[in-house]
Amino acid sequence: MSKPDTGSCRAAAPFVVAVSGHRDLHPDDVAGAGERVFEALQLIAATLPDSALDFLSPLADGGDQLFAAQVLRLRAASAAPARIRLLVPLPMPLAAYCDQQDPADAAAFAARIAPYLQAADEVFEIAPVELDAAAGAAVTPESAPYARLARYLAIHAHLVIAVWDGEVSGVAAPGGTLDLVRALTRGFERSVDARSAGRLAQPDFGRVLHVPARRRQSTAPPADGLRVLAVDGASVSPRACIRAAGASLDTLNRRHRTALAADGAAYGARLAAVRAGFLAGLGTDESSCDPVLGALARSFAVADVQAEAAKRSWRLSWIVIALGAVLAASSSLLRLFSDEYGELIETVSYGAGAAVAIGTYLWVGRAGRRNAYLGYRALAEGLRVQMYWLAAGSAALVSDHYLAKQRDDAGWVRDALDALTCRRAALALAPAQVARSWIDAQLSYLEGPNIARRRRQQALQGAWGRNLLVAGLLCAVAGVGLTLHGKARDALVTM
Repeated sequence: MSKPDTGSCRAAAPFVVAVSGHRDLHPDDVAGAGERVFEALQLIAATLPDSALDFLSPLADGGDQLFAAQVLRLRAASAAPARIRLLVPLPMPLAAYCDQQDPADAAAFAARIAPYLQAADEVFEIAPVELDAAAGAAVTPESAPYARLARYLAIHAHLVIAVWDGEVSGVAAPGGTLDLVRALTRGFERSVDARSAGRLAQPDFGRVLHVPARRRQSTAPPADGLRVLAVDGASVSPRACIRAAGASLDTLNRRHRTALAADGAAYGARLAAVRAGFLAGLGTDESSCDPVLGALARSFAVADVQAEAAKRSWRLSWIVIALGAVLAASSSLLRLFSDEYGELIETVSYGAGAAVAIGTYLWVGRAGRRNAYLGYRALAEGLRVQMYWLAAGSAALVSDHYLAKQRDDAGWVRDALDALTCRRAALALAPAQVARSWIDAQLSYLEGPNIARRRRQQALQGAWGRNLLVAGLLCAVAGVGLTLHGKARDALVTM
């Protein structure tokens, strides 16, 4: 079941937070753990102010329900409640999930989770998740659904909050909190095609915020605070962990929202045109396609349009950098325009040109525009392929096969793809239509009317770059030559 999307679609992609925790929390720790969870949620919302926030809770007793209660508390206190969503991923149908509890407690469990189900934005059964050999060897038929749920949370969440006592000794129960924490901090294998084995199969890691909470039977003293469980054991603040997980995504969302505020009609029209064009190729439209496919199409349009905007901005920045470099290089030549103020003109022109070139370059780097085009284009193309797969009825994740070796530079793109594929499409389109659309799109790109324009743009950009470089070198050489000539002439006159 789901509720209408009332605003999260205005973000390019959500930041996803999941929970795992003990079911039998110590009664004395519940209130304190709840406050620590709320503190973590507030910190996430404040650190990533431009991103929609999706919170995943399977609503098990204990930590899951405590987390869900704090998400609803955060939403009630938020000035923009539409950006905060509570999603309930289940490892099996809801009725079976309730029956998996103690038979004597099944009805009471259903009553306990009913308010959360009513307040949740979506309740859904997760798509089948393949376990790697190491994880699969430890499961039983009873624990397999929960082990798959834990792996699902590890894959699709940017960040996991563990409401847990921190006890790491002993054997981790499949699907339990220790099992999930170990997978995220020690690495786990993603499902990859056999043809990619050995080349792309590298362990994935995740980020964990630990909220200490004892089990009911524990006699240990209570712990307090909020800390990060880092992969390498390094000391990292919770805010730094959140920023590392979501800063690039938040920048994309901020640029998207800024464009909506600055020129909503024109920008919205471009987004609608990109969405409609893609869906029309599949023989559908936004009003009749599967909601999951429609949501992906909206995110694809944002990434595609923002990639083109970043490309134009980066191109303009390079022109400014080149012009600044030409001005600096021609300073020796410019001094010849005045005998009285030649040195001042040279100094000012060189300083201004160097300041413009270096300042623009540093601004581009600091503003995150240097790699924005490549990142947004990578996200758009990953979403394009993911939509084709979903439309054809495949449950495979593009992120299992895409940018696996670019974790440092493009890890946020894979994380965004995972966050956007929490749900699977329920309605597949005709495979022949999907294949035809894919082929036609590639032919249109390679042979369509826009290819001549793109080639002209590339040729023009290349010519601009070469001409500016040559002009700068010629100005520098001419300036040095004329300066040396002038000095030689002055020396002959004074002899």
